Amino acid sequence: MSAVARFARLLRLLPKVADGTPRRIGDVAKALRVPAALVREDLQSLAERVEDTSGGFIEGVQVLLDRDHVTVRSRWFRRPLGLSADERAAVALGLAMLAQEGPAESVPAIQRAREKLGRLGPGDAAVRAGRIGPAAPRTAVAGAQRETRYLAALQQAWVARREVELAYRKPGARAAEPRVVRPWRLVSARGAWFLIAEDAARRAARVFRLDRIDGVRLRSATYEVPAGFAVEDVLRDGRVFMGAGAGTLEVRYGPAIARWIAEREPHERQPDGSIVVQYPLADDAWAVRHVLRYGPDAEVLAPARIRELVLAVLRRMV
Repeated sequence: MSAVARFARLLRLLPKVADGTPRRIGDVAKALRVPAALVREDLQSLAERVEDTSGGFIEGVQVLLDRDHVTVRSRWFRRPLGLSADERAAVALGLAMLAQEGPAESVPAIQRAREKLGRLGPGDAAVRAGRIGPAAPRTAVAGAQRETRYLAALQQAWVARREVELAYRKPGARAAEPRVVRPWRLVSARGAWFLIAEDAARRAARVFRLDRIDGVRLRSATYEVPAGFAVEDVLRDGRVFMGAGAGTLEVRYGPAIARWIAEREPHERQPDGSIVVQYPLADDAWAVRHVLRYGPDAEVLAPARIRELVLAVLRRMV
């Protein structure tokens, strides 16, 4: 399966489902005339790839997979369309490659997209015409699909209501420890997969990142998901969050990046063009990583301990 074919399907799929409404996977597959298993694979691939880990300017897509339903949430399709000249050029190049590499039946739709792109605003004549110089080289789009380890096994356990023994590494731990859990839901948010489950030993709900799981073993014991559980109680502003937490992370983003952050985060604008954003804080390590990814354009305002942790990391880097 080529990346180009998957991208072409996602271009058809997302406008139909990305409004937060639960839909039967079978109905979506029927409308797109593709197998239901392929729709599920496409959405899993999308959820794994949407996060821009280099700059963090791209808003994530939330994918909630149920036994027979899927819910996709994103603000992308509510954002006013406006591209810079560089962005238009990049999109035009991608469409040109799709026109050459994609299936023949998708060419008319791609051409219409190229024509619309040319009408978005002033720019280079080649961009307005939907071309980038000579025809784009006929080359396959690189990038093998990154496997999501253990996702299939956890989905199987959730559907069958079977307990699972995880080998799980807590933040900052060097080795994994065994945890027996009862899966309640698998959620994708901000480019990562999470398992919401009851920790059997602690008899409390917990959130587990799949990239911290080193092993999965199904157990024979069964369970029931609590009737009062709602995944919406765990999702806050596009993030998976559970528990009382340890307070609030307050970050100031400088004018150079404020525009992009403001598009996806509730914020308070400052007179100098910067913005201040507050996040629920339950993981200090996440807070440090988040701030450092923006370099000098992000400043921790509170709490003080996160400022000290960021400074400690920077001192070690000098």
